[in-house]
Amino acid sequence: MAKVVLYNPKEKARLKIPYLPFSLMTVASSLKVLKIDFSVIDSRIEQDAHERVLAEIKNPDVVLFGTTMMTGSVLYDALDVIRMVRKERPDLKIAVGGVHVSMLPEQSIEHEDIDIVVVGAGEETTAELARRIASNDNWEQTTGIVYKKDGKVIVNPPRIKENESLYEGVDYNIVDMKRYVKKEATGDRCLDFLSSRGCPHPCTYCAIAEVWGRRMLYYEPKRMVDELEYLSKKMNIDGIHFLDDNFFVKRERVEAFCDAIIARGIKLKFWAMCRIQYFWKYDEKFLLKLKQAGFSTINFGAESGSGPVLERLKRNHTPEQILITAEQCNKYGFRGQFSFMMGLPYETEDDLEQTMAMIDKIHAINPNFDMQLFPFTPFPKTELAEESAAYGFKEPTKLEEWARFEYGNIVMPWLSPAMRRRVDTLTTLAWFGFTSETALKLGRLYSMAFKFFGTIARLRWKLRFFDHAYEWKLINVFARSC
Repeated sequence: MAKVVLYNPKEKARLKIPYLPFSLMTVASSLKVLKIDFSVIDSRIEQDAHERVLAEIKNPDVVLFGTTMMTGSVLYDALDVIRMVRKERPDLKIAVGGVHVSMLPEQSIEHEDIDIVVVGAGEETTAELARRIASNDNWEQTTGIVYKKDGKVIVNPPRIKENESLYEGVDYNIVDMKRYVKKEATGDRCLDFLSSRGCPHPCTYCAIAEVWGRRMLYYEPKRMVDELEYLSKKMNIDGIHFLDDNFFVKRERVEAFCDAIIARGIKLKFWAMCRIQYFWKYDEKFLLKLKQAGFSTINFGAESGSGPVLERLKRNHTPEQILITAEQCNKYGFRGQFSFMMGLPYETEDDLEQTMAMIDKIHAINPNFDMQLFPFTPFPKTELAEESAAYGFKEPTKLEEWARFEYGNIVMPWLSPAMRRRVDTLTTLAWFGFTSETALKLGRLYSMAFKFFGTIARLRWKLRFFDHAYEWKLINVFARSC
């Protein structure tokens, strides 16, 4: 019986309890439907992941090895295991998928040990690929792939998915879910859930819309509720993290989901991401329904307190609407989380000050709301990365070089040394000063230390005194240990 081995690589900085490996779970779910055997190996939770891969591929029934790739340090482990597989089984086809290679398929396929790049949604493509290889059919005819032949790069037509409903969905029994249950501010036993994929919006810094062609794939509300009811009973969970890129795109779907949750009496708390352009316009009836259904924490990409910057980012909201959103969250009892960016190539010091002032205003509305201030990262093939090139930014030219593509290693010519230090300091200070959720997740000792550092961070923030932050190195040592 033909078999596929799927590998989830680990990041350089490992989470204590990682997110569910949805990219591989969707692929494995499709393989299961076609009765193709598979193994899913998640190196983020398995200490002997490489040894497991070696043991699996010794099986002659294994016809395909696949791994997912994201921009950054995760590529180190992905490429290490690919080289290992190639050495052990030179005959085995090696396929890679994920956002990074979907954005740069022709560059990625140039790697000597990669045979196939799966572009976009991978479940149907990988299942067809495995079936063709196993039956000695011409796998090169598979749509949605890029491959090499006689020294040339061949780009097949993209796979077009007409139906908005997700393919066969995610089979949660594919992995040992007990290993992914975590304590969050949302609940003591939280589990991740994916109910949709994609995003239709044109934000200049994000690649998701490009990968999915600005389309969405959805679960229907009944299926969502059926699966959540099953998971709730099986895993005794009390919280759900919706990892959808844009959970609230279809209001009618969300409303139908809430109605079904309330009707069945399912008691769960939900964390989800929402765009400010939706939330600030929601009426009281809908907000009360969200609250009754169990939505407790809503995460917003506010991005900037500067109107001109928001326009250039194509966020489709204003600073005033950010504040309306914060006030709505406070009024109806939602725990708001607001993320912001800084270090953009065209951002002025005044723009950054407006962002900091916005964080102050939200903190005044509710001190328990979380705010995070991240340095901008020019991810490949995004509009903002291309715009950054005009400011002197040069992106890597090889797959291996993208492994080092993380903020600390990226050269941003538009940032002076002094501004670079300020961005570094602000990132850490904002995390300690305005993310109460972190303190809730830590044990007693760490929580006390976090609150102590948070007091220092807020004092520096209030005084706008970011130079000579000598305690910053100590804070970073603590942050890496959390």
